[in-house]
Amino acid sequence: MNKTAKQSSVLVVDDIDSIRGAIVEYIQKDFITHEAADGFEALKILAKEDIQFLITDIRMPGMSGLQLCKLSMERFPGVQPILMTAYNPDDYIRFAREFGIWNLIPKSTALNLEWIRVMLKKLEPGVDIFGIEHYFPGTPVEKISLGEMHRIHRHKRDSDLINVFFQIQITNHEEHNTISDMIGDFLIEQGSPSSVRMILEELSANAIIHAPRVRQRIRDLMLQEQQSGSNEHAGRDDVSLEQIGIEAGDAFDMCFGILNRHTVFSIKDRHGAFNKVAALNCLERQTSLDPGTGLPIGLADYHGRGLYISREQLDQLIFNITPQAVTEIIGILNMQEELRSRAISIFESQPVGTA
Repeated sequence: MNKTAKQSSVLVVDDIDSIRGAIVEYIQKDFITHEAADGFEALKILAKEDIQFLITDIRMPGMSGLQLCKLSMERFPGVQPILMTAYNPDDYIRFAREFGIWNLIPKSTALNLEWIRVMLKKLEPGVDIFGIEHYFPGTPVEKISLGEMHRIHRHKRDSDLINVFFQIQITNHEEHNTISDMIGDFLIEQGSPSSVRMILEELSANAIIHAPRVRQRIRDLMLQEQQSGSNEHAGRDDVSLEQIGIEAGDAFDMCFGILNRHTVFSIKDRHGAFNKVAALNCLERQTSLDPGTGLPIGLADYHGRGLYISREQLDQLIFNITPQAVTEIIGILNMQEELRSRAISIFESQPVGTA
């Protein structure tokens, strides 16, 4: 146990010694580490040690990780829990939302220990949560114009375009369609799956939908339909974005790159209208079934359905949010693997000048 005054303390709980030991060994240079093989032992450690973060497996003998999280949040409210599971993470999204657990680590594929370390570092107070540099340190970020985007599209096989993260601003609907198509072409040419087109469309739709002007326009259109007796979009967000359009005040950044054999993209808006509860709620509505139909209760949700489908195609879906200021959604997929991890991480920082 390597200990300094500035280090946060992490308790890792898993009944599988090799997994628990691997995590502890990897993070112990950056954190004070404790470990437990079951929930009962974990509660004893929580009672006597100053723990900031609890990483726990869900299915364990004697006491489940869910029970451990409930008890730890009741008895030790300052501890931030993080869930791990080798089973379907969709089964635990409702629990995560209800109990305010914002990070879910699947164990169905090989654990990325570095990203667990990064997740913990981003959860520490005062850390800048934004950017892909956390996951791919040293990567140059290059702001490009529409003309430069065309150049990249023409020379999309060039090796000097690899391991650079490109950033381009979207200010109108025509730009959005053109740039999305070119980014999709570039990523697919470099070996990304064709699903990246759909993911880009859905993640950028999140930025458009949550722009204040667009949200108000959607509400106005739906109110007009209700007043006219139409029920076409009742309870839904699928009002045509082409009908609403994108204006300068709705602008957002699309970023993309092939980094260390990973397809990486991010969408960053400067509205911050999305929040961590809304993010999990969108996913929960796609994993909760209507008892009458057996279908997801959010099947008709244009926006939420798209986020859920995008997550199914990714190894990491990361939300970085400063409320009423910035929302950044990062998608990462390993081009060398076919089975997707579907990990969820949601980070929220306070606006400058707030407590």
